[in-house]
Amino acid sequence: MHATGKPIVGRVPSTLKEAYRDSCQTVARWAWHLGGPDVEVEDAVQEIFFVVSRQMANFRGDAHFSSWLYGITRKIVANHRRRHRWRFLARQEPGHP
Repeated sequence: MHATGKPIVGRVPSTLKEAYRDSCQTVARWAWHLGGPDVEVEDAVQEIFFVVSRQMANFRGDAHFSSWLYGITRKIVANHRRRHRWRFLARQEPGHP
């Protein structure tokens, strides 16, 4: 459910502004659960909605909008976790400041 009290499942927002308003809190919650402490949730949400802004016109409606949005969230959060892991490993190398 989002801030306006309407469930996002089954609804297709007509604009990016509507998608953000209806889904931002849900996406942040998904990002936090999927990413844990390794992910900056605000950065992930910003990147997720950047992708949504570019891909929204390509949404075909074969699945619920929320399923499509969750898929984007999952991929972005995985990328954030991967980057965090590489930064951590790079700091562990001998001779790295």
